[in-house]
Amino acid sequence: MILENHSNSFEPPFSKRQIEQAFGRAATHYDQAALVQRRCAEQLLGELERVQSKLPPGPAIEIGCGTGFLTQGLIQKIGDRSLEITDLSSSMLTVCQRQIAFTNHASEVMFRPLDGELWQPISRHYALIISSFAVQWFQQLEPTLDRWISALKPGGKVLMSFPTCHSFPEWKAACQSLDLPYTGNPLPDPVAIAQFLASRPVQTQYWQESIGIAFASARDFFRGLKQMGAATSFSHAKLSISEFKQLVHTIDEAANPPQKMHYDVAYFTISSSDP
Repeated sequence: MILENHSNSFEPPFSKRQIEQAFGRAATHYDQAALVQRRCAEQLLGELERVQSKLPPGPAIEIGCGTGFLTQGLIQKIGDRSLEITDLSSSMLTVCQRQIAFTNHASEVMFRPLDGELWQPISRHYALIISSFAVQWFQQLEPTLDRWISALKPGGKVLMSFPTCHSFPEWKAACQSLDLPYTGNPLPDPVAIAQFLASRPVQTQYWQESIGIAFASARDFFRGLKQMGAATSFSHAKLSISEFKQLVHTIDEAANPPQKMHYDVAYFTISSSDP
């Protein structure tokens, strides 16, 4: 599992059903809260534009479409390739399909529910696998990436973005100062991912950026996580109401308003080697 170090003490009763239900409930109002997700989809589309001319012929698949931030640009850029749009949540898929209903495109587009972590793809079938803000929910990322790589045609590419283990330093610092448990989920370590990929028949490029999102209060940050369905926690530790109030107060006191919470986001381009 390519996660930050404290994940060894983290053995949750993991449930994809919880994630699916949370995102399903959030589908109709996800867009208002998902500011970082929108920005990162745009960045990933920029990377697609840079590498698109190098892709071999063949279909493309998006893993974890959400409400369609990435999908709308993907359909416009992909040309006449056949395209599969997938998500764990059927409700998210429905919203995404509605969002792109009037987007002009030359390609064949298919929507289907899919757990991208457990997906067993056809070997050497895809020219492009693309995913924005999905793989951080995977518990077994290494074997998942192996399956994705095996699904690429020679010269095919995986493009993905995700929040890293360096995200939310303000939240972590407040927990440390109060001696409270950090209840956020462990997130992938980009260095560990790059080291893992170095042993695979691929070429890997990645970069990171820090994105600060302003909030009137840390309470609004936590409310936003819930609004977009991303508040599902698999930590055994829980905060009491009074502890949560302490946490919010400490985060707010640490900076002048508007408060910012920082995401550290990694962007990976993984290219399958020629045969």
